[in-house]
Amino acid sequence: MSYQSFRQLEELAAFVSVIDANGFSAAARETAVRKATLSERVQSLEKRLGVPLMVRTTRSIRLTEEGRAYLIHARRCLQSARQADNVAIQARKAPGGHLRITAPNAFVSLLFEEVICAYLSLYPDVTVDINSSSTIRDLARDDFDLAIRVGPLADSSMISRKLANVRAGYFASKTYLDTHGTPQHPGALQEHQSIATQRTRGPQKWPFLINGQLEEVHVSPRITVDSCDTAMASLVGGLGILYAPHRLIEASAHRRTLIPLLAEFSPVAPPVHAVFTNGASKVPKVAAFLELLIAWCNNRDRHI
Repeated sequence: MSYQSFRQLEELAAFVSVIDANGFSAAARETAVRKATLSERVQSLEKRLGVPLMVRTTRSIRLTEEGRAYLIHARRCLQSARQADNVAIQARKAPGGHLRITAPNAFVSLLFEEVICAYLSLYPDVTVDINSSSTIRDLARDDFDLAIRVGPLADSSMISRKLANVRAGYFASKTYLDTHGTPQHPGALQEHQSIATQRTRGPQKWPFLINGQLEEVHVSPRITVDSCDTAMASLVGGLGILYAPHRLIEASAHRRTLIPLLAEFSPVAPPVHAVFTNGASKVPKVAAFLELLIAWCNNRDRHI
């Protein structure tokens, strides 16, 4: 049964209330709706359906055969509407439902224990789905509630909240440098192998601060990966130079064999943003996660 307007739902509610109260006057007293208004709505309903639903007398109301059949479905419809209201009201009180997040793999690794695990512990009625990839996903099309993005944001209709800045730099393994030498200037990277962490083919652009100006240097990756675990394995394996967060390197069991490069040319720490659709931050499951995420970043002086 489909009700295409609020007006039609009002008509249905008027019909049920009149039957339940066994009269228009009694229904008016119970619902605080004028008797004339109830009568108008029931008449409008019967006119729209093209059949009489009740027979009115001065003392009572009697349902027609069509009215009895219609009443069963009308009650179900009103019950469903009340249940929908209750779901929305409960959702305002405590986070619940399914939260879908997309974020770079390295960032997910950093915040997993203190944010994601804490979130699931605090809110047992929420389930979480995490897409950890460097690929930028369309939130609306792919049905994500929130994205965490590193670097400058492209123009979009999404809402963003800056969380922190990421301390990142360039690293290579001792094995790689022993074989290929150590670059002394960003321009020398074109003669070196690099590891890319984005699903884009062809040359990559890496940021550097040269003579006080932010410049991008083109590099051609030897290998392109879509997870931080594979990137770290490639770095440790001596496949090339990697642009990565310092925290990712510090967490590596091989950190002593990983050498920072071109530190004097390292750019300003790129920003990290939480990105979401308009109004999403008011949904309890999203608002609660954002609160934990912001607190986690603030505890690190907004530098991660």
